[in-house]
Amino acid sequence: MPSFVHTADLHLDTPFSARFTQRQAELRRQEMLQTFQKIAQRASEADLFFLSGDIFDSELVSGDTIAFLKRCFSNMPHTLIFIAAGNHDPFTENSIYHTLQWGKNVHIFSTEMEYVDLPQWNLRVHGRSFREEHEPRPILTVLEKKENWSNVLVLHGDVIASGESMYGPILKDDLERSGVEYAALGHIHQYSGIQRAGDTFYAYPGIPEGRGFDETGRKGFIAGEISKGRVTAEWIPVNRRSFWEITVDVSMAEDRIHVLETVRNKMKEKGSTDDIFRIILTGKLDQNLIQPELLEDQLKDSAFYFNILNRTRPAYSLQEIAEEPTLRGAFVRDMLEKMKNMPKEEQEIGFLAIEIGLRAMEER
Repeated sequence: MPSFVHTADLHLDTPFSARFTQRQAELRRQEMLQTFQKIAQRASEADLFFLSGDIFDSELVSGDTIAFLKRCFSNMPHTLIFIAAGNHDPFTENSIYHTLQWGKNVHIFSTEMEYVDLPQWNLRVHGRSFREEHEPRPILTVLEKKENWSNVLVLHGDVIASGESMYGPILKDDLERSGVEYAALGHIHQYSGIQRAGDTFYAYPGIPEGRGFDETGRKGFIAGEISKGRVTAEWIPVNRRSFWEITVDVSMAEDRIHVLETVRNKMKEKGSTDDIFRIILTGKLDQNLIQPELLEDQLKDSAFYFNILNRTRPAYSLQEIAEEPTLRGAFVRDMLEKMKNMPKEEQEIGFLAIEIGLRAMEER
């Protein structure tokens, strides 16, 4: 019964240029390599290592990352490594998959479905790589299975019940008919859980290190064992830092320190000081209590990185103010009338304008 480790969507050499400082971005790139090293160390204790695409964030890969990856592979000489290239790092004539020697224990699948036989376990490993960025046609074809052998599929793609996808659609019916014990998939960045299509078990391990607030929470890889008609597997968290998006209602805050304490407590409940936070402030309160820049300064030691979105509203009623026979009443009436037919995103700007106008009238 061979043991395996399954990972995917590493996206090594992600630039991280949009959010972090240059130093933070370089640190995150190094941490992604270190996270892969942890996965590789676990894989060195297994018989098989499946990497289901998008190992690299693009076809432009640094020499340091290549050297690091080759060293990791050479440190697991008794583990058989299978790679199916994905849409971010397709198997083209000029790709490093095609031009570099990766070691005797590494097999990179071509752009046509193929297989490798492992008679020591009566196991056949099938797979194929992306040939270009977009693969709109279903990529799972009829497999050449061997009677009384177990079968594994290593593939990057998008499992769908129906419809279309530009990223290697894998029809669920085709997966069910495939007859493989386990399909080691990549492309979806959230852990899917161990799923089943007929007698076929399949899973997306998710990205091992989140890169943005669309990839929140803990991240990891899958480890397990395969035998004829049976798969046992577990998901193991591994990431260095987690992204978290938390909404904090500060309506009950009585002063600025109370706002700070409320936010800090919510951050502690969700993650640690090593993590990356987006904090969305909500609720109604005195707007004089909300100073995002000051709050960021006070929280700078509470996380690796965070940003604050202020979506609170003034504690007063705009409708009541609009009924006042005053200058601010006339201002609010005029603004609310202008906002009636605005799209929702423009109404957000309108409410912000009202808030600024009212604070100016209060000499704040």
